[in-house]
Amino acid sequence: MKTNDGPVLVHRPQGQRYNTRYMSTCKRSGRVSVHCWGWICHEWAAVLHLIEGHLDGLQYQHILQNVMVPSARMIYPDRVIHLQQDHSSIHDCRVVQEWLSRQADVELLDWPQRAPDMNRIENMWSEVKRTMQ
Repeated sequence: MKTNDGPVLVHRPQGQRYNTRYMSTCKRSGRVSVHCWGWICHEWAAVLHLIEGHLDGLQYQHILQNVMVPSARMIYPDRVIHLQQDHSSIHDCRVVQEWLSRQADVELLDWPQRAPDMNRIENMWSEVKRTMQ
């Protein structure tokens, strides 16, 4: 167990690990997190995809290839897909950058290096959180 003062050592008899006499309660916020990825366009919010586990570059590249492109093609069958993403390490990783460089129909838009949450999808995430609450 940890507190703000560091770890607390507990001495208990052998075999008494789950005896409530040697336990303390832990306060929980009741908050639940759901990790998901989504994209929007100027006409609507398009797709929300549940992320399993921890998002890494390979999973992000898989999402771009198998979720974003097919769903964007349903809305824009013949147009170039303009992708805007911030400078998250996942967005800038080698596997994602190599995949993007091979996509003739996906154009990556420039994003300022130190842009404070200018991304319009932040508004959508706020709305999703309000709706979930």
